[in-house]
Amino acid sequence: MNRLFALVILFALASCEQPPKPDATAQSGDDLPSSLRRQVESHWEYNPGLPGIDKSTVTIALEMNPDGSVKSASIIDDLARMKNDDNYRAFAESALRAVMRSSPLKIPPSVPYEVWKRIVIDFRVMP
Repeated sequence: MNRLFALVILFALASCEQPPKPDATAQSGDDLPSSLRRQVESHWEYNPGLPGIDKSTVTIALEMNPDGSVKSASIIDDLARMKNDDNYRAFAESALRAVMRSSPLKIPPSVPYEVWKRIVIDFRVMP
């Protein structure tokens, strides 16, 4: 089955409440986001026939262990919609399962742990 979707990966330093400076991810290697994207998307299985899925986005926050395993992952947006929309809940839970199946994520050794200790991933299906 051909799946078209996009993952947007944002990095935040664990010790800082402000987003990282633009050069923080550049120093850590431009291919880290695409590497993580490939690892997670290869485990993402969802029902492409779910009504409204083409307009849905789910945001998942990950806390990582130094070995690349996922310490915790949670859906952090639209919790009311999770309760009231069965299709959205199925979509969101499929993204959460993909993250957990991808663990441990392979992180290049040159990227400092503080850069990827906490990661936020947006999942959305691209038309």
